Amino acid sequence: NAEAAEWYRKAAEQGSSEAQENLAKLYLEGVGLDKNYAAAVHWFHLSAEQGEASAQRNLGRMYLSGFGVPMSDEDALHWFKCAAKQGDPDSQCQLAKMYTEGLGAKRSESKALYWYRRAEAQGHELAHAAITISLKEGVLASSGEYKSGLLYSPG
Repeated sequence: NAEAAEWYRKAAEQGSSEAQENLAKLYLEGVGLDKNYAAAVHWFHLSAEQGEASAQRNLGRMYLSGFGVPMSDEDALHWFKCAAKQGDPDSQCQLAKMYTEGLGAKRSESKALYWYRRAEAQGHELAHAAITISLKEGVLASSGEYKSGLLYSPG
């Protein structure tokens, strides 16, 4: 509602990363405020810069879809990677998919497998399904890197 939006705005303007992210979600969904993708991106970005993994994931989605920003696979990859490194399983799965498809970076089956396995280890069902299907269809197994056992590590 509008009252909650006002309280989130006050806290967000004082630098609360959680309030910034919540305000961004209200703009994104049009709850208590007019839907405004550019404003959502602004607040997600401020929160993401403070290290909020879920804001980083949401910002990655905004760049991937082109809502409120020009569509950019490279920027999406950057923000998904930030969140993935913090252990966000949805971002790990999305990052793996981007490496599988070569979106925002060179296609890499070994990086895809690495991130799918990280997400799968946290119980992410889509990551498990992606690994199972990819191995069955030989997508990941066809990688010379995978066959030789050289698996990616983010260093």
